[in-house]
Amino acid sequence: MGHDTCLHERYVSAVATRLGNRLIGCPRGERTMIDSIVDVAIVVSDSKKALKWYTEVLGLEPRDTEGHWITVAPKGSKTVLHLCQSKNLEKGNTGIALSTDDIDKTYRELKAKGVKFPHPPKDEGWGMYAQFEDPDGNVIWLNPA
Repeated sequence: MGHDTCLHERYVSAVATRLGNRLIGCPRGERTMIDSIVDVAIVVSDSKKALKWYTEVLGLEPRDTEGHWITVAPKGSKTVLHLCQSKNLEKGNTGIALSTDDIDKTYRELKAKGVKFPHPPKDEGWGMYAQFEDPDGNVIWLNPA
């Protein structure tokens, strides 16, 4: 866990530096090259089953549900998760983090729905987080808002 956490922190720091400081909203008034993230793909074995799990268990809303382009998102979010069906699953840490106003309450609610948490909510000193798995073994971070 310590190793993954360290890699995650370095990744987030590197992305924030690369995107936040140089490309997005640069305080020096430079041209903004990239202004948002539109979608993030998560590889699943069956996009229709994944759609059901992400909407019914996590409470995300469906955005597109036709063909290969199956997407979900929190209500009001401009960024969507693309539930990308593939035979070659990439189980493990996705690097995707979702936020919640009450991490302990959300943990209890998801746990009651049968969601597996390899890392229940824990304060690491640098911050609180939890990690849960979707039915295909994709690990998703849960952070307080």
